[in-house]
Amino acid sequence: MRPWARVPLESETPDELRLLVLPRAAVPGLLGIEMGLAWSATPVGWSHAPELLARVLEGSPAAARLARELPETRLVPGRRPDERVVRLLPSAPTRASAAALARALGDAFTDRRVAVPAKAWTSPERRKPRPRRPSAPAQAAA
Repeated sequence: MRPWARVPLESETPDELRLLVLPRAAVPGLLGIEMGLAWSATPVGWSHAPELLARVLEGSPAAARLARELPETRLVPGRRPDERVVRLLPSAPTRASAAALARALGDAFTDRRVAVPAKAWTSPERRKPRPRRPSAPAQAAA
């Protein structure tokens, strides 16, 4: 997971923050699973509740899997012409329920044909440091 902020045009301050969730071995066509808070009007004011957005490319294996796993959901156009998005609400408006739904979506969009080592990022750094370039010799003033 990593934070995902939206910054409006002509502004330097983000107006929205989400968590972007992507399996390490994602099904081709999955652009992301975004978890955030959605605000809605109520008779007494504004209320927030967690929601998840699954973004897929139209006609991709991820879109087919989404249609197979959640046939009752409606795909709507996304940010790009070839992107489709589905809005999902957890069973309860709690962090635990939203995290469980994100975990279930991550499992559903994991490509089982790709072998990913269980401890992919736990080993120490193996890259050698780049050699430092020698600095240009200073020219003596005449």
